[in-house]
Amino acid sequence: MQNEKLLEHGVLAKDIYIDLDECLGSLRTGDDLYIYTTAILGRNRLNSTFQAVTRMDSVNIFSIKTSTEYPCDDTGIHTLAEAWDELENVTKKQVAEAGRQLGGRKPTFVWKAKAEIIKSRNEGVPIKELSELHNCSEATIRRILQ
Repeated sequence: MQNEKLLEHGVLAKDIYIDLDECLGSLRTGDDLYIYTTAILGRNRLNSTFQAVTRMDSVNIFSIKTSTEYPCDDTGIHTLAEAWDELENVTKKQVAEAGRQLGGRKPTFVWKAKAEIIKSRNEGVPIKELSELHNCSEATIRRILQ
């Protein structure tokens, strides 16, 4: 989907990079860096990407998802702050949609049956039987019960 959006904005297929460092190394003065969203850079790469681009003359970053252009010139510090806002807003939206904090593994199917497992256990069903019934380990059943 991201590649399609890049192509729609006139980015040439040969200019679509998977490796960020390779992409930044290929930028020339006057180029624009099109990315799907600054959030795709994540917390680890956002600062370093903006610093690398700001060191070059007339290179701007354009976020396709939010249609925001970040001019990387003397206003670099303000630009970076706006990009951080975009990253934070995307993250908050994902948390709201998921209803939980991001990161870690997603709960397995057995967690959807949490209420049923607790009810069965309260009725005296052994943990081993519950684990066999829900096709999971006894340790998982114990974590659910805790």
